[in-house]
Amino acid sequence: MDNPYRHRGPLTQPALFYGRKGLITRVYSRIGVDRPQSISIVGEPKIGKSSLLRILYHEQTRQQYLDDPHGFVYALIALKEEWVDRPAAFFRLLLEKVQAQESTLAEAVIEPSYDGIGRLAEALKNTEKKLILFLDDFHVITQNEHFPVEFFSFLRSVASHYNVAYITTSHEELQKLCVSRAVGESPFFNIFTNVTLKPFTPEELAQLVTEPAAQFGVSLQPYLDIIVDLAGYFPYLDQIACERLFALKPSGDKLESSVLNDLRAHVLTQVHPFYQSIWESFNQQEREICRAIFSNNGSLAPQVEFVARNLQRRGYLAHENGAYRFFCSSFRLFVAEQWGFEASWEEGGKGVLGWFKSMWHR
Repeated sequence: MDNPYRHRGPLTQPALFYGRKGLITRVYSRIGVDRPQSISIVGEPKIGKSSLLRILYHEQTRQQYLDDPHGFVYALIALKEEWVDRPAAFFRLLLEKVQAQESTLAEAVIEPSYDGIGRLAEALKNTEKKLILFLDDFHVITQNEHFPVEFFSFLRSVASHYNVAYITTSHEELQKLCVSRAVGESPFFNIFTNVTLKPFTPEELAQLVTEPAAQFGVSLQPYLDIIVDLAGYFPYLDQIACERLFALKPSGDKLESSVLNDLRAHVLTQVHPFYQSIWESFNQQEREICRAIFSNNGSLAPQVEFVARNLQRRGYLAHENGAYRFFCSSFRLFVAEQWGFEASWEEGGKGVLGWFKSMWHR
């Protein structure tokens, strides 16, 4: 039996993509206007930005959300996957992708330069085509010293004078991810509307948990609360939990203790590298907040609550009944390991911290 939750890398097929319908509608409401508008999609690592961008780019999505999908030319550039180290490399890649789609430009000799891209935009204008660039991990460019202020000024000029829009992804607002102050202050960034990609809603998670498995006659719905406790509403973590749970072939309304322990052990092993990268991105004050949540049962001093609120906004903390807690049990156990606290599963589970340490330090 195939496992419908086993995906490596960003999703590329709409049939495999769950949730985010409102956000897709929002983005296309800005693409489909007379003058397409630029969108910056911002979200935490592994929140699903690259998958979302590919679904936005997919022909099926264009057909569904645009009145005249054939009036557009589209280019998807994954900047962490392509060798884009200079403006000329970016322009060359853009030209290749546009010319592969637009027959009227297929044989045109256009240089990968500022002037060449200007000619390309003018040619598309003459054919009444709009150009939408989907740029994954655009911060790779904003943080590259070989892309001068003039490059970003040029992109803004193209969007201002032609029907061109940029849909970008990054893990923070682009202006915070610039190689220099001069780049960060470029008016290029003013053309974007920021859209924040957040964890799943309960309804979106329920859809992910139930629908793929149901296609194989398997019901994971009875275990939804276990998945929430283990992985929260973070799509990447939920997928890991669902993949293992589906492979364990559970039955009935309650998991046997051996199956539950297997599920927990597997998830802890799989998510550790991801949590480690998140932990390394936290500053010292954010790490101290995590320690304080253990020390004070979720109660924090008023003067540091703004730090906790930021972590809550980013999805790593929740706030309930006047106290902060970690967004899921697996992250709670990871933080406990970092600070040397003893911890166990919150809902009647065995203490697993010693096992967790042995798994990663043997």
